[in-house]
Amino acid sequence: MSSLLKKASSFISSRRGSIGNQLGDEPLSTEAKSLLVGIDIHKPILTGRVFKQSQDGKQFNKRFFVLYPKVLLYFQNERTYQNSLKRGKIESGCKVFKLKGLHVSLVKPLPPGAEFCFRIHLPDAFNPKNEVLLAFHNRRAKRKWMMHLQAQNPNLVLKRNS
Repeated sequence: MSSLLKKASSFISSRRGSIGNQLGDEPLSTEAKSLLVGIDIHKPILTGRVFKQSQDGKQFNKRFFVLYPKVLLYFQNERTYQNSLKRGKIESGCKVFKLKGLHVSLVKPLPPGAEFCFRIHLPDAFNPKNEVLLAFHNRRAKRKWMMHLQAQNPNLVLKRNS
């Protein structure tokens, strides 16, 4: 694991329980809710902890990502996701990205300490920058997420120069 990701992981672990829900508890937008219609939230395609680069690009934060058909979500942590499952619906506490129109690019040059990463470019305004940089502990995890994203979005474009 790279040094930057180790620092992020130990920082988050040391503050576990004292961090508020930085994603907020505000309800999902009508558009985000519409993306979840018809999805069985108890049957994700892939789940796991992924490091997401902060908006200012200065750090990576561990988040819990969940891939469903046509939709990628991330939560502050796994507990927030599990609470949604117990309630039987996802209403708040996460960000929702539609997969249609999404494309992925490999990152060159690599951010310091993030050896296994890729960037997701989003087709909508759920993210002000319309992109998210994801980093992983190892090459295998990176490939697994890329493979599953591709399987859910056959028109996904992989751009190599970014």
